[in-house]
Amino acid sequence: MDTEANPVDQEMLINKPAIDDVIAGIIAHSKLDIFSSNRKDLHTFFRNLKADPEFDELLMDVVFSKGADLFQFSRTLENTLVRLQLGGLIYAKNPEYNKYGMTPEARAKTLEKAKKRFSVPQMKTLEKAGRSFSKKFSGHTPTA
Repeated sequence: MDTEANPVDQEMLINKPAIDDVIAGIIAHSKLDIFSSNRKDLHTFFRNLKADPEFDELLMDVVFSKGADLFQFSRTLENTLVRLQLGGLIYAKNPEYNKYGMTPEARAKTLEKAKKRFSVPQMKTLEKAGRSFSKKFSGHTPTA
């Protein structure tokens, strides 16, 4: 039995956008300068988005807990948000750190990178996810 991966599959895996690119792209396409950092709301939004078959492919790397936490939590999403902060693509707004932000420069950089990393159909899905994110978090009051 041949255990080597199909070259097409290898190329697809190599060129597959990383989850950091996906989450940053969704936030960038939301066009929100500031949004809530409420963990429950962010995780619930992305869990609901992943549950929609239209967005499942983009979010296939995000896995959510089932019943072990107070809400369905994703360590992948949590780690991604930290990496986006460390990379300067988003920032936590002082003094309460209850908001995240994305500067216009970070948004432009993210959108430019997205054009290179995502196919045209994936970009359309990313844009739609960004609009959903914007609707959810524009003028958002966090849940308890």
